[in-house]
Amino acid sequence: MSNINNQTQDLYSIELVQDVDHEAAATVSGGALILWSGFNATGNRRFITSADSNLGRAPGVTNFNNVASSYRVTLGQRWAAYTGFNFTGTRFVLSSSTLRNFGANNNTISSVRRIS
Repeated sequence: MSNINNQTQDLYSIELVQDVDHEAAATVSGGALILWSGFNATGNRRFITSADSNLGRAPGVTNFNNVASSYRVTLGQRWAAYTGFNFTGTRFVLSSSTLRNFGANNNTISSVRRIS
């Protein structure tokens, strides 16, 4: 018969296991576009790790259609932001790894996707 250890252990008590926030997880998993509803990373926040053709559609998340006022791109990637759904309308290239405000394009973004 095998000798089974019935002792339970909290995940966070295991050495080298730690909780990470959404931003850190997105960075580790390949990068993300982070949008905020207010200038200078204030207000509601949305993490995007893959193309989103309609920022207002996703269930269970804050509607970001024509809401984004600031952004940050992680891992030095480039993203395209569009004023229309399904990657239509005016296109803006987002590539800075620092926090940026949309400025004149504030509250106009409806879809986004990563640029190869």
